[in-house]
Amino acid sequence: MLTTTFSLAVLLGTSLAFAQTELMQVVDEAPSPDIDPFGMEATGEALGTFPVQITASNGRIYIGGNQTQPTNCSSAQSVHDFATFIWRSDRTLWLHGQDPAHSQQIWADVGGDGLTGYSTAKEATPGQASLSPFEIDPETRIVTFNGSTVKGCPVDSTKPTTAPFGIWFSTEVKPGNLTNCFDVTLQAYKTIHADACTYSHLASCDEAPETCGSMKDPVGGIPPARE
Repeated sequence: MLTTTFSLAVLLGTSLAFAQTELMQVVDEAPSPDIDPFGMEATGEALGTFPVQITASNGRIYIGGNQTQPTNCSSAQSVHDFATFIWRSDRTLWLHGQDPAHSQQIWADVGGDGLTGYSTAKEATPGQASLSPFEIDPETRIVTFNGSTVKGCPVDSTKPTTAPFGIWFSTEVKPGNLTNCFDVTLQAYKTIHADACTYSHLASCDEAPETCGSMKDPVGGIPPARE
């Protein structure tokens, strides 16, 4: 079924710019590798009635929240409220961009219970980060990493029910030793004429030698020690 982005906004409770309603359409089908840009939506008991869109900001992938506006986009759209992706035939996952020099690849830190983020070739990733295999079921559209589904964990521990929530591909009850995490079903959907952009990112070693792309915050970066 083909619907406009405006219809998606009504169904999902998002606030998308009017310009996007004329430029992008969505199809509730699984994307084909190397061909279809796509968005992702999360559902789960802890998220309420409507699906929540996936966002990308500062090197992290989130459920909901206000996305830092991407740059270098392929159109003049002024507001981008959710992230779009490309899935490759080698089972890697990328943000949908147009600048080959700043291709942004999704990773999952298998040593840190599946913390998920993105980086360019120049940016640091966690020491045990893996780049594949990401899978998208052709029938259910469910997204998994190495067989694991998603847990959502609060970014702000003082507001455990408030988005954004970090994405962890994990079977742990407390991934990264975090509390108030919950089960999530993550599904992909095709986005026709999706805008290609460069998303906000952590500084690379060239840009900021003093931090060298480090990940210091406990939710968005290196997980705290286990109890």
